[in-house]
Amino acid sequence: MKPVITEPARLCLDNAPPRTNYVITMVKTITKIGNSAGLILDQAVLELARLKVGDRVDISVDAASGVLRVASLQPVVTAEQAAQATERILTKNDELFRRLA
Repeated sequence: MKPVITEPARLCLDNAPPRTNYVITMVKTITKIGNSAGLILDQAVLELARLKVGDRVDISVDAASGVLRVASLQPVVTAEQAAQATERILTKNDELFRRLA
């Protein structure tokens, strides 16, 4: 089944600001996996959620609404955090970088 992409909407990803304004909606079937049950996620969904096979996730369920929420436990670095870390490293190692240039 092909995903339905809806605009404008907001993709809610824990630990990170949304990269796009899309909501992907899919109908999936719960699959038996050994003595458990699971959902098979398409690559597009994994990429949008910034997940890959082997990643650890936090799963929460709202008992009142039945909403299942999956959030990555992988740390996400924002552009601002990356800029601050870069500035800190450049400042700390300024003399070293000058000698290497």
